[in-house]
Amino acid sequence: MEHDHHCTCFGKCIGKNNCCSFYTSLISIPLFMIMGFITLICYAVHEDEVRTALRKQARLAKHKKF
Repeated sequence: MEHDHHCTCFGKCIGKNNCCSFYTSLISIPLFMIMGFITLICYAVHEDEVRTALRKQARLAKHKKF
């Protein structure tokens, strides 16, 4: 009923009964990708901060030995 189009990604015809779930999935997929990218950036920044702190500790330990 009220056939809109056939979606090859989902393998179904999009119409009146599943139009809401189709649009929800279209919105949620890019949002999930954006959230994953943000998480990756935060992880990379955190790892860089940890490595910098470890280098500072190693330098301090090296100077304390002498």
